[in-house]
Amino acid sequence: MTGPAGITTVIPAGWEVKPTSSPGSVQATDPAQSSRFLRYGGAPSPGKALLAAQQDYERTFPRGHPGYRLIGLEPTTVRGAEAVSWEFEFQADVGLKHVKSVYWRAQGVDYFVYGSSVVAGWTDMQVIFDAALSGAKP
Repeated sequence: MTGPAGITTVIPAGWEVKPTSSPGSVQATDPAQSSRFLRYGGAPSPGKALLAAQQDYERTFPRGHPGYRLIGLEPTTVRGAEAVSWEFEFQADVGLKHVKSVYWRAQGVDYFVYGSSVVAGWTDMQVIFDAALSGAKP
């Protein structure tokens, strides 16, 4: 699937893809379980380091997400590019949610793949997330 800023990735067959309220992002939702989804996209890089930008966002995130618990926010690489992995949990209407996202910078664009599911379903979602991240380009 092709998304904002020219990102391409793989999603499970039959998942419904729609734009989100955030520019530069689309969401692919499991039709059998709407609490399980992938988001992916890209936007022009801000004038600060990728890790610093995500740390700034992470500091404000708990305000709108009850029970927020940071699991990890750390630098990594995606196909040799500067990247950040952010993993956390929070309380949602559907129960405790687990989220993992990876952001990477390429050619002046910050791209991302974001996976979310209830905690009890994260093992299956992790496989879907890993495939989407591995299949994501650039």
